[in-house]
Amino acid sequence: SCTRFGITTPRRLAAFLSQVLHESACLTILRELWGPTKIQLEYEPPSRRATGLGNTQPGDGLKFRGYGPIQTSGRRNARRVTKALRALGIDCPDFEQEPEKLMLPRWGSLAAGLFWQDNQINAWADKLDIDAVSGIVNTGRPTGKALHAAERRAIYQRALTALGA
Repeated sequence: SCTRFGITTPRRLAAFLSQVLHESACLTILRELWGPTKIQLEYEPPSRRATGLGNTQPGDGLKFRGYGPIQTSGRRNARRVTKALRALGIDCPDFEQEPEKLMLPRWGSLAAGLFWQDNQINAWADKLDIDAVSGIVNTGRPTGKALHAAERRAIYQRALTALGA
């Protein structure tokens, strides 16, 4: 799925791997751990965060918590991934009905690639700007301060080295 989304150079692949490996704890956690924390409680309607995620029904915060290697979260994003993959001619599950299917390797990797493409992250990867990449993945903005930025940078550096970039 990397090729489908233009993740085709060592710089892009290193950036992608750094985020996927960090967000999923090296592919060991493919569903957001649920406390719920204070922020996770905001995933429930009627909060502004819930509205932004398209979470409209009680229980949507938990149901649409992050799934997959980049943690696709929210009813709106689950619906978007379904529509986008089907528009590409891919027969996929309805992730709004079954968001947990995003934990499966095929669907999670395609959802991560879509996120990458939709947010034009390759442009930041080409510039070796891992902080902007991390900001987009973690906060939605290239200027956002990502949590665990040092860990993300360390994984990125190892990936760059391994890929000969």
